[in-house]
Amino acid sequence: MSAARSDGNTVDIDSLAGTGQQVNLTASASAASGTANVSLTGTSGSLTHTASLALTVGTGGAAPTPDFSLQLSPSSAALTAGSAARSVTVTAVAANAFSSSVQVTIGGLPQGVTATPSTLTLSPGTGQKVNLTASASAVGGTASVVFTGTSARSATPPRSHSP
Repeated sequence: MSAARSDGNTVDIDSLAGTGQQVNLTASASAASGTANVSLTGTSGSLTHTASLALTVGTGGAAPTPDFSLQLSPSSAALTAGSAARSVTVTAVAANAFSSSVQVTIGGLPQGVTATPSTLTLSPGTGQKVNLTASASAVGGTASVVFTGTSARSATPPRSHSP
């Protein structure tokens, strides 16, 4: 796996499949404030997948805003029309002491594909399974299913994220 830095350089990280790897990002006292996109790319043989992280660096001693992201496992799934359901685990991942519940809606399902349950309420760090089922009449093809998480924590506008 490699991580792309905002200066165009990359950092290589070795990891075994199915094994989590913690990556610590630290901003020096002289780091410029602003937002950068950090990309993590995993490669195994001919397979390559990328995940992105929006990194915000603040100055002035203000605490970062509590926030969350959504994590899906697995990040892709294949269904066969009329066959058994596939499970996807959805987890709200807390950042900066985020502790509110997250409402998750599911959109972009192709015709004939259902998600059960169709909405979720997540507590940070606790995953919930969603079963995706394709009816016998489901239309074949590839679709981007969107899981959108929204939190209405007080004192700020609602936060909404998709993985």
